[in-house]
Amino acid sequence: MQAPSINGTVDGSIQQMTGQNVTLNGGSVVSRDLLVPGAPEVRLNGHPRFAGIIDGMGEAIPSNYRVTLNGNSSLRNLVRRTGPVSLPSVGAPLASVGTRNVSLNSANGSIGSFGTLRNLTLNSNVGLITVPAGAYGNFVANNGSGFILGVAGATQPSIYHFQQLTLNSRSRIRIVGPVIVTMAASLTINGSEVGAEDPAWLIINFYAGGLTLNGASSFSGYVNAPSGTVTINGSGLLVGGVASDRLVVNGGGLLRLLAPPAPSIDTDLDGMPNSWEVAHG
Repeated sequence: MQAPSINGTVDGSIQQMTGQNVTLNGGSVVSRDLLVPGAPEVRLNGHPRFAGIIDGMGEAIPSNYRVTLNGNSSLRNLVRRTGPVSLPSVGAPLASVGTRNVSLNSANGSIGSFGTLRNLTLNSNVGLITVPAGAYGNFVANNGSGFILGVAGATQPSIYHFQQLTLNSRSRIRIVGPVIVTMAASLTINGSEVGAEDPAWLIINFYAGGLTLNGASSFSGYVNAPSGTVTINGSGLLVGGVASDRLVVNGGGLLRLLAPPAPSIDTDLDGMPNSWEVAHG
């Protein structure tokens, strides 16, 4: 349970659940509010853009920590005395019953029955392979390859379980309908793209670990990582929502928060549902 580390841009609000020091440095931007428990001290250094403090109806403790805005950082409001919300719980993904390992070298290669498949590697320039809902082991996509998840036009989500996903440079996961993915371990995206035009189509749950975007990677969807970290590095872009133990936005990283997949109740005084915001420990 740690405070956020923001050295990039969050287009939305952040809710912090624990009383830990938090600092916005240099050109860091949180376009809306930082919601925190208790009544921390506020320190302004340099010329930050800051609208002010709003106190809610929650407890005034803890108060033994500090929120610091440095340089030309930007934060709309600090909303203190907000009650913590529970992060979603994530169970372990189902284990694959498949026994086959397949490595595909061309678009014309055969995968065989997905019902007996455990591990799949797509080598360079295989293209996008449609994967039916199911429980799998380790899937790897290399340059010019990737996976299509979901069913176009579906009203109910397709359910996927993976032990591990590896997306190497210029690979892709395309989401064509509602999808819920449960991961056993962390996912690192290196110069690749995951998601759909509608971020609400993808919910990815991490049983352990979290999500890292490196380079020019992009992710469109909603991330639940209650025991892990969501990290956006370089020029990485995440569009959707985040609930995680820790949030890190570095360099030119951008987190753009959108409307949630389902309605929620507003408790933060700003008239917007909490699911528009990123919540973390």
